[in-house]
Amino acid sequence: MVNSISAIALYGFQDIPPNLEKKTIKLGINLLLIPRLDKKTDLGTYVRELVNNSSALFISKMDDELHTIVQFYFAANKKIFLISEEEDIPSLPKGVITIPDAGTAFKELFNETEKYVIASKIGNLELRFNSFGLTYLKAHKQGSETENISKQASKVQGQLESYFDGKRKIFNLKVCLKGTDFQRKVWNELMKIPFGQTISYGDIAHKVGDDNASRAVGLAISKNPIWIVIPCHRVLSKEGDLTGYAGGLVLKQSLLDMESNQTSLF
Repeated sequence: MVNSISAIALYGFQDIPPNLEKKTIKLGINLLLIPRLDKKTDLGTYVRELVNNSSALFISKMDDELHTIVQFYFAANKKIFLISEEEDIPSLPKGVITIPDAGTAFKELFNETEKYVIASKIGNLELRFNSFGLTYLKAHKQGSETENISKQASKVQGQLESYFDGKRKIFNLKVCLKGTDFQRKVWNELMKIPFGQTISYGDIAHKVGDDNASRAVGLAISKNPIWIVIPCHRVLSKEGDLTGYAGGLVLKQSLLDMESNQTSLF
């Protein structure tokens, strides 16, 4: 399934930093306080699950237990920040980033650090990622494909190919939705529309709690940053007619036909 829920693990914190909680709560990003590890009977299993369920690790203090956690996060290629105003810490493991406060560390995670152009059956597509997942997937009409792409970009490309071939109905990807509260509500509702089915703008408005917001829903859908994976092509007018689609109405109809017939797009 497409998952827009992420988490940050916090080590050595007695309480969740208020400035960090304010930034994350509206974005659906959870904050996980790590308990004392010396009470864990199966430390390896616990840390593996922790790494799998979080996108980064924030540390407030250094101790002997920390080195075990750090190695697991490094192995998963996930960022680790030490929240400290000190610049030179002798026992700091190599690769841990020192940063003065948790809010600044979160901003670093939210930045898009990976960008690629991949080939697909509907033309070249641009992918962007931050530490929480895929943030952008749209047509790229200028420039050539990226020669070497990351593992997560290859995963997106492979799942898109399978979808366009009529073999995949559900994407299994992590996404990070960057938008207003209302936009994210609309986009999350789009991800609930099953393969091969359609819904109206009014239906979406009702689901986000405002039956009179059809026009606002349409505007939010037009700003959808992640084509196909967030299936805005499955939204029609209340009469069942095709309406505007950033990729063009021909592509929108082709995607709907492909899903209805479960055959290759081309």
